[in-house]
Amino acid sequence: MDGQQEIEITATAAQPGVPRPPRWQVPPNRMVTLSSGQHIIVRPVAVDDADRMVRFFAALTEQEIYYFFSLDEASARRLALEVASDPAYRLVAVGDLGGQQEVLGYIFLQWRDAGPPEYGVCLHRSVQSGGLGRLMIEHLLKSAAASGVGRVHLTVHPDNWRALRLYQRWGFHVVGDFVNIHQGVRQYRMEADLHLPQPVMTEEVTIIPCNGPGTGPAAAHIQAAIQRKFSCQPLLLDRPARVGGRVIFVADFAAPAGLPSTPAPSYGSDQTTDAGWIASLDARRLLVGGAGRTGMERAARQYAALVAQGTASSFNDLPFERLHIALPAAE
Repeated sequence: MDGQQEIEITATAAQPGVPRPPRWQVPPNRMVTLSSGQHIIVRPVAVDDADRMVRFFAALTEQEIYYFFSLDEASARRLALEVASDPAYRLVAVGDLGGQQEVLGYIFLQWRDAGPPEYGVCLHRSVQSGGLGRLMIEHLLKSAAASGVGRVHLTVHPDNWRALRLYQRWGFHVVGDFVNIHQGVRQYRMEADLHLPQPVMTEEVTIIPCNGPGTGPAAAHIQAAIQRKFSCQPLLLDRPARVGGRVIFVADFAAPAGLPSTPAPSYGSDQTTDAGWIASLDARRLLVGGAGRTGMERAARQYAALVAQGTASSFNDLPFERLHIALPAAE
């Protein structure tokens, strides 16, 4: 790990039923330099970080709380004070802020049940878009993999496109979606296998889920088919990855809102059938949709099969133009 002597941190499960994490093999304090030239130390959370953690959470903006979460003073302080008995891996990035050393980034892996540990990261607004998020993810996930952690999971808002880009480049893929009952919004559940190499990414194609439960996993099914075909993975986002790139929309028109400015085909009075379709909108936009979740999923599977069975050798040959495939509702 970065050619430095390793230290061991042992965490003890704090609650019955919560598994004991593997012994964490992490390097000592790691100095990183941001694109701005600022020097940051990334290291495990320590007991004397208690006040810094309180100030870090108190400084979060409304948007940062929306995408991450908030903690009151007592809870923020406990993250540091109880670190020795906490069944989690926690790292902080510490650097200069207003003339004193403060926590500028916080990242964790937390075990709650027998499933994969939950991952989360949040940065102070002064260091966002400076490369710190990427460096902290690398530091945490590589040390977790070296410690014997296999799979990890996270939840993310579909409109948090910067985070989605970063997570996918580290091997996270959408495995489900759900409604966050506290915020009343849909979120993706993503997982990564830390023993697999990071995927090769492309911005030639973007897959965009459009509203409705299940559109994220259906889009991920198409994403996986393209990755298997070309050994290069397109991004799943809420907007095109780049101007001029190709876009595959995955839509459920029976959901409360569908693809903006694109009328759904008429299926009479029944708008929740398993009918689906694959239709070229223009030279660079393709629609894979349905009049309900089942129809949308049928269309996604059908398009994934077209990709797998085709003879395309590049993204330019991907089944895209002049496609008008109807999947009628079952009798």
